[in-house]
Amino acid sequence: MTGRWFTLVGWIALAVATVALPAPGGGGGGGGGDDAGGLLRPDSAAVEIQERSLPLFRVPVLSETTVAVHDPQGLDPLTWADVALWALAHSLATLQRGVSPTGEQVLAAVPVPTSSPETAVTFLYVTHGTSLAEATSLTRQYAGPFDNHASV
Repeated sequence: MTGRWFTLVGWIALAVATVALPAPGGGGGGGGGDDAGGLLRPDSAAVEIQERSLPLFRVPVLSETTVAVHDPQGLDPLTWADVALWALAHSLATLQRGVSPTGEQVLAAVPVPTSSPETAVTFLYVTHGTSLAEATSLTRQYAGPFDNHASV
């Protein structure tokens, strides 16, 4: 069931890419690079703010990854607690151990409130320069423990 959430995220990313990318021959971004997976032009304000903030903060300003835990019957209180504690564990691990030697890791996980009792959303912040493929792998690892909830 979690596969459909990755599909949903993929469709949303495709919709954003369709709107954000310039028309063919229009120049601008869309290539690789560290500018939000190539979705933003290198001269965009968001990329500029991200670049200025990196020397000041350990965690990037922009979360390019979101994990949604969903149960159509409503998430039980233990699952909500699991979401919050799992995010806290990842953030504390970064504070206590720092950045891994490989440099590619989830630096912070921030659960955000939603108006839906069926869905919990967590923004993931990965190390600057992490490729889209590695960020996807890290996201799947992060979301893995929620696969054992039968209804999620």
